[in-house]
Amino acid sequence: MGCPARTVANKGGGAALIRMPETAKQIIRAAQQGVRDWANRQTLEDLEMDSQRIERIRQLNEDRVRVWGDNVQTERRLLPVSVKTRLSHFPGAKHVRSELVRINSLADVERIIYSASDNPDAFKDEAMESPL
Repeated sequence: MGCPARTVANKGGGAALIRMPETAKQIIRAAQQGVRDWANRQTLEDLEMDSQRIERIRQLNEDRVRVWGDNVQTERRLLPVSVKTRLSHFPGAKHVRSELVRINSLADVERIIYSASDNPDAFKDEAMESPL
């Protein structure tokens, strides 16, 4: 929920999702389920994903290992799901905390990270982190 690009936010995505708590909740819950599935060793084949897509994902992972030297063996464990959003997408800062708390109460996220940028086109800014 952090992308400030107008082409994304004007279609209801990115930072605009904070204004749609039910949609945000669905996305957060889907991400949480994906983390649980991954931790429980679900495979791409289990998802009945297209075999060409699976091959492309595997190729991207191999490229990442080759280029960045990442470890191929990854421990599968539950990871927290966090949310990032931008304060600039709210008409008044006093409403931000209540909206973030509302999102958290709907989806039980681990942490919310918010950016104080007042420029929705800015991609580089200082971010603040706030456990709820």
